Amino acid sequence: MVKLYDSDTNNLKQIKDLQVCRDIVKKISEFGVSQPQMIHIIYLLAIELENNDLMKRLCSVLSEDKLLVNPSNTSDALIITNTEE
Repeated sequence: MVKLYDSDTNNLKQIKDLQVCRDIVKKISEFGVSQPQMIHIIYLLAIELENNDLMKRLCSVLSEDKLLVNPSNTSDALIITNTEE
């Protein structure tokens, strides 16, 4: 039996967390997204970051290189249809 120490447990958790990230990326790739869609996904993930400075830097890089179609006018729309009449 292998005895895990705190550092081993933390390392194992980090490894599992990284694997989850890789699995998410794999699913997105398998979904068949285009390069512009991938860049937009990166932008949308960036604006969800809690670290405001990092978020601004990532968004700046994406908008400076004109990788986004229109970064200042990017928003998600919620379409609600009235099914009750």
